[in-house]
Amino acid sequence: MFSVTTLAEEMYSVDLLRSNPRVADFLRWMRKQRGASFRVRRSRERG
Repeated sequence: MFSVTTLAEEMYSVDLLRSNPRVADFLRWMRKQRGASFRVRRSRERG
């Protein structure tokens, strides 16, 4: 979807990612999914 360079230079924060139209459309679609379970891995260092 996006190159590593694009993510590093243009979308380096959650707010910038959410403001991108392609990401916003995907997030909107994700919210509509019923009965699906999504696993999110978090770093152990975050606490």
